[in-house]
This record gives sequence, structure tokens and C-alpha cells, in this order.
Amino acid sequence: MDDAWTTADWNQLQIALPESNKEGKVLITSRHVEVAQFSIQHRPPYHMRLLTQDESWLLLQYEVFGELECPPELEDLGKLIAKHCCGLPLAIVVIGGILTKKYKADNIPATEGSWIKVSESVSQCLNEDPERRMKKIIGLSYDKLPLNLRDCFLYLAMFPEDFEIPVWKLLRMWIAEGFIQKMSNISLEETAEIYLQHLIDKNLLRVDRRRSDGRVKTCRIHDMLHDFCKNEARMEKENFLKEVKRNNQGLIEPSIDDIENVRRLCIHSDVLKFLSCTLFCLFLQEKKSPWRDKTFQLYRWILDC
Repeated sequence: MDDAWTTADWNQLQIALPESNKEGKVLITSRHVEVAQFSIQHRPPYHMRLLTQDESWLLLQYEVFGELECPPELEDLGKLIAKHCCGLPLAIVVIGGILTKKYKADNIPATEGSWIKVSESVSQCLNEDPERRMKKIIGLSYDKLPLNLRDCFLYLAMFPEDFEIPVWKLLRMWIAEGFIQKMSNISLEETAEIYLQHLIDKNLLRVDRRRSDGRVKTCRIHDMLHDFCKNEARMEKENFLKEVKRNNQGLIEPSIDDIENVRRLCIHSDVLKFLSCTLFCLFLQEKKSPWRDKTFQLYRWILDC
């Protein structure tokens, strides 16, 4: 069970487990100590440590250069950037995606200058707590995306956290939204695949499964990157999307004032209860909702996952 947020998550799973089974094991990860302590009452939770400076540098070096050696001219600067990441693996991976783009094997002085700017930006986050520091580092990577890729990245918040995203669906939705700018001599679908690969190369999206021909079949976004997309879509991109979630008491229906101007509605629930007859809706069934008739004419998409 990855990234459990409340003790209720464990309670729901525990109901389905046999009481006398001593052979099976359940692995739970959580950012909240109280959740871990509640779930494992007979032994202390295992606290994941931060990476050492040497481990941080090895990871950053691998993300940027793969199996190749780091050029000697960049090594000291690279180690300094790794140190600024304070042992946070995701921060190192995201920064690695930025440095890879700026690395030019035939122009080390230019690469060094761009890496210095990255180092200065990352060092400004040193006094923050780890979670805020991580968000600022993700923001640094987001700010360096081309404008046409930013909406594609934020659009990933449409899917539930830790959801295995079918690439064929994602690319078609990007195209339908108008996010994909046509390139000469290739189709929109091929251009969308290039956009996807850019996000993968920058470590903002990871490949989950590939097809037999090597193309990406499904992908997934890290939960902290997903949180960033939701927050950025809400704070910086006015009316970009609205999420409707199900809690223990049922589906939380937003107020009309809350959603009347939003352009995209995400229904994350196993209760399929919304439908507009005039919209393209994915896998939805019809059921009356008090705010449906007044608001659905404003939407381009309703996504149910």
C-alpha cells in the first residue's frame, strides 16, 4: 500500500485480511509517522534515511550521464548541486532532468554556466523544510519547461494519484485540448509522443509499461509531482480543472459557485453518477445531480477514472 495518508486506509485493507495468516506480509509506505505507527503496532516503523552526499552524487551522475563518466570540468559543480538536494532522491532525479537538457558534450563552458545557474536556484531552497524544498525544486523544473509542455504536464492532475495512465488516451486528450502544436511533416499523434518523451526525459513522468515495439504503453506520475500539478493548476491556472473525490461518507458534490467557471471536471470515484447529454464523457452513466444542468454546459471534458 503506497503513500497511505490516513489510518482509515489501513482499516479498510485490514478487513479483507485473514486473522490467522502468519505467512503473508503487507508493505505500507506513508509520509505520516502516525499512520505507520498505527498500522504496525507490534514493531517500530522503518524510517527511510536521506541519501549521503556520495550517494546523492552517484544518483545525479547516473541521471545525467547514464553509464558515462562525468567530465572532470563539471564534477565539482555537479557534486555541489547534489549536496544542495540534501539527500532527497526525487529532488536529485528532477534536477538531473534539468541538467541533462543543459549538458552539451561539445561545449563544456556553456554547460558549466547553465549548471551554475541551476546550482544557485537550488541553493535558495536550503533553509526550507524538506517538503517545501522539494516543491520549489519541482517548480524550478516546471518553470524551465517550454510553454507548450506546461499545460500537458499540469493536465496529468486530471488522473487520480498513482494511476496507471494509458498513453493512447492521454495523447488523444492532449490533442483534443489543443495543447499539441503541429510540426511539419509529422502527424499530431507523433508530435504528442514527442511531447510525452520530453516529460519522460525530464523525469517528470515515468514509464510504467512498454509495447512490443518499444513505444510507451502506460505511464505514471510520482505523487509529489501529482500534488504539484494539482496545486499549480488551482493557484496559477485559473479554472484549469476541478476535482470531485469520494470520501468515507460518499461523493463530495462541489457547490455551483465552486465549479461554474471551471473548464475541466475530474470525477475520481467508483460511483458513476454524472452525465451531460451534450458532452463527450468517458465511461459515465446518467443520474440527476442538483448542479448538473446549471454547470455542465461550460465543460469541454469530464474525466472519470
